[in-house]
Amino acid sequence: MPLNAKLFVSVSTVSMLAGAGSVLAATLQVPTEYATVQEAIDAAAPGDEVVLAPGVYTDSFSFKEDHVLVRSADGPATTIVDGSAHMDYASVFFPSYSSGEVRGLTIRNHEHSFTGAVTIKKATAQVVDCVFEDNLNYFAGAALRIDSWTVGDELDVEVRGCTFRNNTSSDWGGAMSAVLNEGENLLIVDCLFEDNTSESGGHLLLAPNGPGGHIQVEQCTFRRGEGDQIGGVHIANEGIGTEGFNDVSFLGCTFEDHVQDSIFVEGEVMLTVDNSSFQNSGSPAITLFSPSHAEIVNSQFCGISVPISGGWTDLGDNSFDPVCICIGDGNGDGQVSVQDLLGLIAAFGEPHDIWDWDEDGIVGVNDLLLLIERWGAC
Repeated sequence: MPLNAKLFVSVSTVSMLAGAGSVLAATLQVPTEYATVQEAIDAAAPGDEVVLAPGVYTDSFSFKEDHVLVRSADGPATTIVDGSAHMDYASVFFPSYSSGEVRGLTIRNHEHSFTGAVTIKKATAQVVDCVFEDNLNYFAGAALRIDSWTVGDELDVEVRGCTFRNNTSSDWGGAMSAVLNEGENLLIVDCLFEDNTSESGGHLLLAPNGPGGHIQVEQCTFRRGEGDQIGGVHIANEGIGTEGFNDVSFLGCTFEDHVQDSIFVEGEVMLTVDNSSFQNSGSPAITLFSPSHAEIVNSQFCGISVPISGGWTDLGDNSFDPVCICIGDGNGDGQVSVQDLLGLIAAFGEPHDIWDWDEDGIVGVNDLLLLIERWGAC
């Protein structure tokens, strides 16, 4: 079975199982029915939903073997899990063999020697539409730590639609770390990583150890990661357990404004980069140490003196430009501002060399949306 299909089937299977129980599923309200999140989880049956009212929650909680969804009633802006009042193992914990989903929470201010604010062992877990801010640890993955050291039952994790901002780890993966074993899968989709810090891998440490594992990162943006060695993503197959090549893919991702490498790869890793962009990165943007290798296709590199170092295969449609074009900045002043908006409006509905940002032959709504999206300094 293709790897993408395997990921889809495994995530869909969990969704269907949860959906099958939803006919009889209960909704447990916190704090009106249960004083704490943990009390509600303990009382929940498989497929039940624990719903948090807006507020700040300072107690930690753990999932169990029965699949339970913990979600906010009104989204992460108003529903906050704050770790500053305690030094528990983790603010949110998925122990081995547990199953569950956390959705729509802001998780902040957790500080611990080695755990992340959300820590996942060998579990089936989904982390969806959450915001991670200002978490700190002294090892790896301050916001989200996935830790599958032992060989045995497989881990299956999906992280979707999350924001990781201002998280710090002393050693690896300022925002997130993932140590996987043979045949395990991790899917990260539509996430934003910005202003995270660690010594090695300002945003992410990905460690797929043992053959047959697959990590897929789709439609994610990485900005301004900082590290003494690696600003963006550190990928390392250390050969713990069984040695063998693993696949790591970045599909439709954007890397912006890293002082050091955006992606640094070592060990037995096959890296795929497709339809991704690297802008104003440290040089090189991608470093590959043997025996790691990359296949790169339909990707753009700009503002980088040495885009790629190490063994890689050019599959075509890649571009390498010494200067990055700032979409929306039609007058070239380094800002997307009212002056650019007025210029676009004046050219609206007509072909134009400057204001046609999507290059479809005419200045239209898509060009206006691109300009608004890039509003501010380039």
